[in-house]
Amino acid sequence: MKTAIAAAGNTRNAQIDQRFARAEYIIVFDDTGEISDTFQNSYKDAEHGAGTGVAAWMNENNIDVIIAATYGPKASKSLLSMGKRLYIADTTMTVNEAYSALQEGSLKEFS
Repeated sequence: MKTAIAAAGNTRNAQIDQRFARAEYIIVFDDTGEISDTFQNSYKDAEHGAGTGVAAWMNENNIDVIIAATYGPKASKSLLSMGKRLYIADTTMTVNEAYSALQEGSLKEFS
């Protein structure tokens, strides 16, 4: 299971970014809990289509679970229609804390 986290920086200690589609980075964890990819979000400055662009990237990269502080309506609709599981993390959390909270079952699922 691949997990993607919307982050303000490119390390495990980075804070969760406030917005999913306009996050500075997307950090991807593999099923062993290791970072497998760090994506500098090229959609963050798009005038239109940031949410659907990042959602398409998630689908193309076989991401199963996404963690972010918030999701826009187009992005969430798109991701949910693709069968992705979305979770909400507080912006005070680091990427590592959010991933651990997911593993512990303490993050709220977005629906």
